[in-house]
Amino acid sequence: MFDIALNEIEILKNEIKDVRKVVQIGDEREHEYKEEIVTLKTLIEEARRLGGVMNNQLKTKRVQYGTLVAKIVSARSELD
Repeated sequence: MFDIALNEIEILKNEIKDVRKVVQIGDEREHEYKEEIVTLKTLIEEARRLGGVMNNQLKTKRVQYGTLVAKIVSARSELD
């Protein structure tokens, strides 16, 4: 009977070790996922910022285009 109890205790100890390993792996993965989320959020913010810069450049180019078209129209009028 005593041997059975010792055997059960040993089995429980092994199960506890296994559970601790699983918890440790889960904690490590959670940390990795959190780091990945931070990285992705940073990339998204950089993409938004870049999109804003490109939008401003596009607006500037459109204004420049409009100015050039107006100059062309004016030059054609003067030639006629």
